[in-house]
Amino acid sequence: MSSSEGPKKPTAVEFLRLISGARVDVYVGKDKKHYVIPKDLLCYYSTYFDRCFNGEFKEAKEGKLELPEDDVQDFEILLEYMLRGVLPLDSIEARGEAAISNDMYRRYMGIIEYADKYSMQHGIGELLCHSIKSTLLYNNRIAPGDVELIFRIFGKGASIREVITQAALSKQGPDGVVFRKQEEDIPEFAQQMLGEVRKASRIYSGQNMWIDPITSAYSSSLISSNITPGVIILLPLPDLSTTAVNAWTAHRLLSLNPAGLSNSPVEPRSTTIVRNGISTNSQETSAIEFLKLISGTKVDIYVGKEKKHYNLPKPLLCHYSPYFARCFNSAFKDAEEQKLELLEDKIEDFEILLEFMLHGSTPDALDLRGAKEGLFTTCMAVILYADKFAMGELICEHLRDRMKAGLKRLAGGPFKPTRVTPDHIELVCRLTRDGSPVRTLLAQEVLSYSGVSYCLDQAFHALKKANPGFAYEMLRQLRMSIRNISWIDPISGRVRKEAMIEARRSM
Repeated sequence: MSSSEGPKKPTAVEFLRLISGARVDVYVGKDKKHYVIPKDLLCYYSTYFDRCFNGEFKEAKEGKLELPEDDVQDFEILLEYMLRGVLPLDSIEARGEAAISNDMYRRYMGIIEYADKYSMQHGIGELLCHSIKSTLLYNNRIAPGDVELIFRIFGKGASIREVITQAALSKQGPDGVVFRKQEEDIPEFAQQMLGEVRKASRIYSGQNMWIDPITSAYSSSLISSNITPGVIILLPLPDLSTTAVNAWTAHRLLSLNPAGLSNSPVEPRSTTIVRNGISTNSQETSAIEFLKLISGTKVDIYVGKEKKHYNLPKPLLCHYSPYFARCFNSAFKDAEEQKLELLEDKIEDFEILLEFMLHGSTPDALDLRGAKEGLFTTCMAVILYADKFAMGELICEHLRDRMKAGLKRLAGGPFKPTRVTPDHIELVCRLTRDGSPVRTLLAQEVLSYSGVSYCLDQAFHALKKANPGFAYEMLRQLRMSIRNISWIDPISGRVRKEAMIEARRSM
């Protein structure tokens, strides 16, 4: 068992230090697949690797480690986490008997157990927590051994402890049969189970009802011990007034097959949470490809009036930015010297791009800066800066959720002046393609803050400014928002009233 918390995700500058030192050779699997990995990075995330390479063992002297019993895919999952701070969930497949039923829950638990071997379970478990709960919703396969594993290797307060306890309650009901031994042997599990039972319990029409913590559906404790453990309820929360106990029983039994009519197994493919530099598609930049990007020639970049120095991997810079590719791979002076000065740039702006290239994310400092300047305004400023390096489109799509959060904070009554300016619209339309979620967001914000009339004016001006894509997006948002409309027929001149049908609103 390791400490109650794993190491914090390093900042971009800290990560640069971790990948700039000596490298070690790691050979994985029966075929001895070879990896050349920064030693400091391995030791930062894993006390196991730290002992191997910084102790009196043979591995420390040779700078080499063999893991012949390990699976290559399992190791590359850990490598992806160390390099990018995320997991390639879409590329993970069930193994062995679990593959027959596509049992991703069992696969995820196996990954956590493997991560524990290297004292890396905390970060891995946190990232898998949501996906584990999603698989349990469709098919609750939790076993007593899972409870024992999770409460052994994770400390108090870990989110995955809560999910596993909720799954146990969902499977056995409040009366408790399946996990009775674990409740007796593991005091912290019993304590957490008590808390979940209290949260789930309800009294309705004289009967003890409870809310399944996994499915969020109601059930009756009178029947929970008389049906197959592990089945779940799929009835929605409302409309309880005429539902009899027999009806609940029938629906719980039907829910053995969540699809209702289909006999094929139903298992959701986990939504990827991989955030690599190019998109959210885990196929874009794998851990192996990223290792190559950070292992090449280094170049020197000096930023700001203070000339803060960064020694950065040239392949990484050129991969993300055509600007850097031209600077360092051409006849320019910068290419000859392998040095670039950005004296007019702000250090905080440059480190946002650096964080994105290294981690596929943006630093928390962006939110702190947004609290002072306004999050939406801050995001637009970062996008404008990224455009200087031909990275505007990547950053624009990446910051969409933050931009939306910033606009929500500004939300007020109708017909307030919009915070989206014509310059913002022009920038986003130049950087993005038709159908971009960021274009949609700006059109929604204009409509939300300024109402229908102003929105129509903006659409008209967008057409005049040769922005037909944004004009179309405006009209689409108008159609989706309007339920009833009065309008003047341009042919007859009469006022007509009609309801907007769903098909027309979505056009």
